Amino acid sequence: MIHAVNLRPRFVPPLPQNSFGNIYRFAMTGPLLRDACNTYGRAMEEVRAEIKKIDDECVKGLQQGAEQSWIPVNENTGRLTELELVSLGFTSYCRFPAYDNDFGWGRPAWVFSAPLTFKNLTAFMDTKEGDGLEAYIGLEEQLMAEFETDAEFLAYVSPSAR
Repeated sequence: MIHAVNLRPRFVPPLPQNSFGNIYRFAMTGPLLRDACNTYGRAMEEVRAEIKKIDDECVKGLQQGAEQSWIPVNENTGRLTELELVSLGFTSYCRFPAYDNDFGWGRPAWVFSAPLTFKNLTAFMDTKEGDGLEAYIGLEEQLMAEFETDAEFLAYVSPSAR
């Protein structure tokens, strides 16, 4: 799993949250080879541990010209070349003040992600009211058909009103 980490709050002093641009670093974990029990919990533990490695020392190194391709990785990452993998991408626009924009004709009624042209990519956004989450999911057509009828998944989501 590769997770983009916002570096703004990791600078000393932190950069303003409303600064714009690609100010991120990747945190990466390798395949999680283990029994099927507690898969989700273990994956999240590893992702959180890798994100914590991108701390103020890491940011200082980047500011001082440290190797730009450096990505903190855990011991599982070396197994990436040993397996046939399916990549899943995730991005988040959560807490990005998209609904606060006013280009002269008022605030937007609805903000959404552009069509996802990458396969296996999910983009998350806050709802306009800020009390929920919208997920834009891009999958290959056959996988999407299966996903849209998955009973376990459907038990956790509300149908789109749009």
